[in-house]
Formats: sequence, structure tokens, C-alpha cells
Amino acid sequence: MRDRLCATDRAASLIMFTGLADDDRVLAPQRLAFPDMVIPAWIEPHPRESIGSYAGRLAKQLNPGPRCVIGGVSFGGIIALEVAAHLGVRTCALVSSVRSPSEMPGWYRLARGPALVLGPRSLGRLASLAGSWSSSTLPPLHRQHLRRISEPSGRFRCWASWAVLRWRPSPGVRGVRVVQIHGDHDRTLPVRRMTPDVMIAGGGHLLTLTHPQNVNEFLSNALAA
Repeated sequence: MRDRLCATDRAASLIMFTGLADDDRVLAPQRLAFPDMVIPAWIEPHPRESIGSYAGRLAKQLNPGPRCVIGGVSFGGIIALEVAAHLGVRTCALVSSVRSPSEMPGWYRLARGPALVLGPRSLGRLASLAGSWSSSTLPPLHRQHLRRISEPSGRFRCWASWAVLRWRPSPGVRGVRVVQIHGDHDRTLPVRRMTPDVMIAGGGHLLTLTHPQNVNEFLSNALAA
């Protein structure tokens, strides 16, 4: 994984997590607008670790300011929500992400059953088989995701995919104020099950890159609030 800031000695006003790709370039336009923004690096997950437990360990490495906003893109938004609950941060900003499992698409419900039985490694092998069997029927984006999960270098991605399927929000999440921006053309996490605070017409999953001004304004409003 990329070597980024794992902890900060100074209090941060904006902490943003990347998505599964673990590439901070997805937040490049936001780093220009918010030069003090902290982008933490992922830590290694424990075998079969829940998202709540993982977020708790990650939270110990962060130093949020008294008015900090914690946010994230896609998978990073789910982690941000759990980290915010652990740290007692009042506002979480979701970019192309979900507030709860109820906002996940239909494939999530189909895949959750096997994930409850399988561990991350078995899920990786299953993803490899699924990618081979359905290569002609799945959209290219989903085939690419299955391939990355099954690759030896995709251990973190495999754990994250498994953990998301088992995710149940921690009780503390209910005390976090959530603001959400989403594109109405997002094919990875379709918006039809959501009621985002800001809807971007024509926006896909990579809003931070395709609609940076909208995202930056959204984050500025979250910080101001």
C-alpha cells in the first residue's frame, strides 16, 4: 500500500479516506483546495476483522481537532463513518458512499450470504471463479473488481470486500451527523436507495475527479457547519 500519513501530531480539521484502490490521487483536487487535509494510510487488517474493530484501531492513530470533519470516498466513507463514531467526531462527509447497508445495491444482498460463511481468502477464490464463469455477462467494472480481489496483491481489497458484506454499523454511528454527496449516474453504488444531501446530475462514482468544485464546496459547507 502507498506510504501516506498514518498519524498526525497536530489536530486536523479535515481527514479524508480514499477508496479501495488506496490511491490518494483520487483526492488530488481536494488536497489543492484543503492543503491541511490529512489522508491516512490504511493499516493491515487482522484476519476476519470487522469494519468496526478495524476502524477502532485506525482511530487511535488520528488526532482530530475539536471541530474536525472526517470523510471518505466509497469504501473510505464507510470507514470514515465508523472512525467518526470511535472518535466522537460529530460530522462525517460521505462522497460516493453509503450511510448504512440499506443503501447498498442488490448484489450486496445476494453476496452477503456466502460472505457470512466464507472468510476473506475463500471469498478471493470465489471471486476468481465468479469472474471466470460470468466474464461475458458482468459489466467490465464488476469484472475488474472481481479480478483485483482474486489477485495475490489484492489482500487488503479482498478483506475490505468481505468486511463490507458483513458490515453492521456500530451503535455510536447513530450519534454522528452525516452529510452525503452522490452522483445520479453512479453505477458502482446506484443512488436509487439513497437520499443524499447533494445530488450531482450526470455524476458517476469518481466525483472528486469529475466534479471537484462540487465536492470542494460540499466539504467547505461541512467544515463551516
